Amino acid sequence: MNILKMLCRGGSTPPSISYRTSASDTTAGSYTFSAQDIGTAGSNRHVIVGILGTSADGDPVTIGACTIGGVAATVAISQAGNANGHTANLIIAAVPTGATANIVVVANGPWANCAIGVWAAYDLTSITAVATAGSTADPTTLNLNTQSGDIVVAVMRATNGTATTWTGVTERFDTTVETMLYTGGEHTATSTETPRTVSGDSDGTGQTGVSASWR
Repeated sequence: MNILKMLCRGGSTPPSISYRTSASDTTAGSYTFSAQDIGTAGSNRHVIVGILGTSADGDPVTIGACTIGGVAATVAISQAGNANGHTANLIIAAVPTGATANIVVVANGPWANCAIGVWAAYDLTSITAVATAGSTADPTTLNLNTQSGDIVVAVMRATNGTATTWTGVTERFDTTVETMLYTGGEHTATSTETPRTVSGDSDGTGQTGVSASWR
């Protein structure tokens, strides 16, 4: 274990993060993603979920009260798109038990489809993100200031896309749902960066993304 990192964190164990899975649903309304992999159980575990969605009729869509394994989740960041009811979100909850969990996304507005990406994070000092970013630019710019040991998660959606090039995070999923592209990745910081350059560039349009970091 890196002793310097432990000293900088007051002797605590540095956080770690593990990508687990992604899933999607093309029905309208709220969504239950059953028995999703959330990693090894532990009293030190938080589960982070990226939620990406698109409106059925172009009206704005948002998330409501979401749960992970029955635990009410905290919204780290939400970003509405410029048009057509796009939305990108990151939520987090402390879920100490179970290797799988139902992830319930309460959808406000006329959603057409939804996709999620799931990560298990361990030994966070707080459920509250230390930095967040949202963007509707193309490329989607999601830069964050980081310290060594911080974990970063970023997710993004685009219309009529087939692939994404990520900078600053390791891409973990790239899913096409109907005509929508949903994608995301994570990074563990090894040094202080002001900022850490994080961006996603797809071959689609209407990009909307968010990022957050924890320590």
